[in-house]
Amino acid sequence: MDAGSRQAGVIPFRRRSGEIQFCLVTTSGGGNWTFPKGIIDPGDTARGAALREALEEAGLHGTLVGPRVGTFQQTKWGTEFTVEMYLMDVSQVDDTWDEQDVRQRRWCSGDAAMDLLQGRPVAALLHTALGWLGTRRTKGLGR
Repeated sequence: MDAGSRQAGVIPFRRRSGEIQFCLVTTSGGGNWTFPKGIIDPGDTARGAALREALEEAGLHGTLVGPRVGTFQQTKWGTEFTVEMYLMDVSQVDDTWDEQDVRQRRWCSGDAAMDLLQGRPVAALLHTALGWLGTRRTKGLGR
């Protein structure tokens, strides 16, 4: 697989008042909700690219925990990408960040995140992450 057809991203989470919250960002073009992700540059690792994208797209700092949550396929710019996603424990949230003029950032519960991601391939990886974090989706996966 050529390096240009791989992306990496994070499923960012934090604990607030005993609850786990997830950070989603809007896509730069369509305004759909997703998680920070982007191309793995030549010479970079998937884990390094995932952390860089979290900082650029959402102003998030933190640590990747565990192995890769999983992968999904996405077509963008006429290219089929394999996207590797990692769970990120967020330790700091910047007030300003590189892409704040083209993206919104939103913290929400696992249920709300699943609703916002419904029908998108990354939703299955959030479901996996919820299991890893010991949380359960209180609503069904379908509507």
